[in-house]
Amino acid sequence: MDGGGDDEAVKDGGEWVDWENQILEDTVPLVGFVRMILHSGKYESGDRLSPEHEKMILERLLPYHPESQKKIGCGIDYLTVGYHPDFENSRCLFIKRTDGESIDFSYWKCIKGLIRTNYPLYADTFILRHFRRRRNNRQ
Repeated sequence: MDGGGDDEAVKDGGEWVDWENQILEDTVPLVGFVRMILHSGKYESGDRLSPEHEKMILERLLPYHPESQKKIGCGIDYLTVGYHPDFENSRCLFIKRTDGESIDFSYWKCIKGLIRTNYPLYADTFILRHFRRRRNNRQ
């Protein structure tokens, strides 16, 4: 071996696995799903998510948020869509807690948490490669 091989493909139980493609297969549909919820026009600001959409987010995304327990707090009543309190043009998901408080959460943090949990050896490299921070060029 020349040592310069493809570090993306690793032998796993006798099979070659392209981890980057596997991570993309696991995450791209979830990103598309959340973008549909946020930007398709199906939900107005403050609308409660449908039971199917809520179930998917509660099972497949929210558990991976690094502060999920803090965000959930006393318990979840339901999920909504709204505008981020600090970034007025940015729509995001909110937890409406049982105490009546609305808490925003980042689905991107959930996606990154999913990658870190399911692919710990490849997460940092993948996230650096695919999750570039957007820079605001306006002064």
